[in-house]
Amino acid sequence: AEAFERLSGGAYDIDRIERETALMVRAYFYGNLLVGAVVAFLHWLIFAGLGLKNAAGLGMVTGLLTLVPLIGLPAALLLPTAQALFQFDRIAPFVLLVTSMTALHLLTANYLIPRAIGGRVKLNATAATVGLLFWGWLWGVKRSVPVMFVDADVTTVTAAADKVLRVDEADP
Repeated sequence: AEAFERLSGGAYDIDRIERETALMVRAYFYGNLLVGAVVAFLHWLIFAGLGLKNAAGLGMVTGLLTLVPLIGLPAALLLPTAQALFQFDRIAPFVLLVTSMTALHLLTANYLIPRAIGGRVKLNATAATVGLLFWGWLWGVKRSVPVMFVDADVTTVTAAADKVLRVDEADP
């Protein structure tokens, strides 16, 4: 931290950056935990309404699986669909299951998560998307998600600068 402070010429408040980064990580974790619990409860309601056995256990697992970027919904659909294969002989419960889980996932990804997490993490959607694409291309999808905190750190560092040196104002 001292080396960065010396290198930046004191333009950054390192303690503030550390505090804000810790708050963002905590907000991201607890926000996802809250959303996962809400989705797990809603999945339980869907599964119980369809008459799936072990609806509570399936709801908990699938509620948390849907939070995984890119592969969450397909992974979450596997378990209840497999359970439904053993219980149902008609197509209607399968269509209802897939449709309701997909609709809930879209609602969660586009409304609940931005409301529960977006305002506290201070990372806009464009930066998150570009970060995921770049780090996913560089390291693969599995390793790109934790790097989002690096993007959040960069955002915090640039926001915490007391002064910004523009290129046209630089001394020759």
